[in-house]
Amino acid sequence: MLSGGGSGKTDSLFGLKKVATGSKVEAKKAELNALQQGFADRAKQEKKRFEDATDSEFWFCMCFNTREQKEAFLEQIGWDTNGADKYVDGVDVARQVGLKLPASPIRREPRIDKTFLKLT
Repeated sequence: MLSGGGSGKTDSLFGLKKVATGSKVEAKKAELNALQQGFADRAKQEKKRFEDATDSEFWFCMCFNTREQKEAFLEQIGWDTNGADKYVDGVDVARQVGLKLPASPIRREPRIDKTFLKLT
């Protein structure tokens, strides 16, 4: 029988203790409560994962009147474009100009299609 308290071996599914005492009704209530809490915790984790995966507010756009202005700006901030000056990694720019950014739990790495990779 399982129970929310007492001593004994822990049930890996519910995190409850297996004990020889207590009523079956109490044990089933404890199991259902633990199961309900598990679903609630998982739903909360999934909500956070979904928000992180679909957040579109991680970028911004800077515009200049001319290409020369853009290139002068990038040169003056000391950013080495390595040929990529249209879409830039803000974390790289921050690092190159000596800024500290908050740590990110999200890794936005490109997903390379294996079919296209074979063409290279």
